[in-house]
Amino acid sequence: MKTGKVLRKACPYRIYLDCNAAIKSTSRFAPIPNGERDVPSMNLDEFLQQSVGEWMSQQTNHQVADGEYASGRSVVNVEPLSASSPELVKLCQQHNIAPDSTGGGLKLVWTGRLDGDLQDRTELTVMVFIPEAGSGTVGQLVRTSNGKNQPAVARGTYAIGEDGAMSMTLTSEAGTSEERVWFASENLRMRSTVSQNDTGFSAASLSSDIRKITTKPAA
Repeated sequence: MKTGKVLRKACPYRIYLDCNAAIKSTSRFAPIPNGERDVPSMNLDEFLQQSVGEWMSQQTNHQVADGEYASGRSVVNVEPLSASSPELVKLCQQHNIAPDSTGGGLKLVWTGRLDGDLQDRTELTVMVFIPEAGSGTVGQLVRTSNGKNQPAVARGTYAIGEDGAMSMTLTSEAGTSEERVWFASENLRMRSTVSQNDTGFSAASLSSDIRKITTKPAA
């Protein structure tokens, strides 16, 4: 029993280190050599298209300051947003952005619960991407969310690497966060986040998402 307690106490810190390492890593699933990966490099349009769908998610969060951590399962529905989508137009108007200058966006609806939640809750996030002129892989983004542990508004930059992973650096009133999203395969997505405030690292999370595939009944 003593060993079990030690492992449980160490678990949050292992989660934190794993998240931090995942963000800083330049490879999505080393040591698989280049050329043998299931997902090729992508531009913004391809990345957004690959993100669309219904995902079954397993998430673990760690609050560094108080040592608390929580895990849970959820469903994440991701929908594409065009320059004419009402959600994208509204967000652009709030931040003086011309909708036609964007590269599109994503609408994410998260439904689930983590440890300590008595019932499922639903959270909405809208992301808008503004690519740099002539670039399909780097630019700026704006994100709004009504999530329990998410800032209402965050702005920052994004970059898609040669491995197809998107790295985002976001700034809000709550502090800054470094996020990384990558696809281990067409239907398996990984997400990691490390957040920090004025006192240093404050939270870390690691999620794995499996796309729900609907098969058509045989004729």
